[in-house]
Amino acid sequence: MARSGVGRLPSVVVVALVAFAAVLAVAVAHAPSGTGGASANGRIVFQRVDPELRKVRLYTVRPNGTDLRALTRPGRNEDIDSQPDWSPDGTKILFRRFTNPGRRTERTDLYVIDRNGRGLRNLTPGCVQPCLGSEEGEWSPDGRQIAFVRAIGPIPEDGPPPIVGLFLMNADGSNVRQITQLTPN
Repeated sequence: MARSGVGRLPSVVVVALVAFAAVLAVAVAHAPSGTGGASANGRIVFQRVDPELRKVRLYTVRPNGTDLRALTRPGRNEDIDSQPDWSPDGTKILFRRFTNPGRRTERTDLYVIDRNGRGLRNLTPGCVQPCLGSEEGEWSPDGRQIAFVRAIGPIPEDGPPPIVGLFLMNADGSNVRQITQLTPN
């Protein structure tokens, strides 16, 4: 007898949850205990809207709320810097940059920047069509690798991209390899 599917999660949701759990496991494994998101250098990294630029930027601040510093400044076609993650040694910040939102060329890439706001570098420039973007990056506990989610398109009008997977790369952006894959039914 055929099952109606009632009470079952679609395979897209199941695989997305598994991928999220894997990225979360990496994050939890290296999260500093009781520091409120502060890095090894004692600063907290976060995202917020810059009212003058009207763009989302990354900032750091001391745990007591003093010494606010803007780290990133998105360019003309770059609107959102988000999902920041300190490297385990507190020297670098991994984050997602959203480019060309609302356009056919819309995409996300993973960047790294030094804790002082210098040394900005795109770790995923090789993600080109049909790759739609890379996001949700997390450092490995030893800081030598980064786990992230990547979507590969094109996106059909009636559903998700054909492939969404969990990927792993070296901290310098080299040796990108796919670990899991979702191909919707």
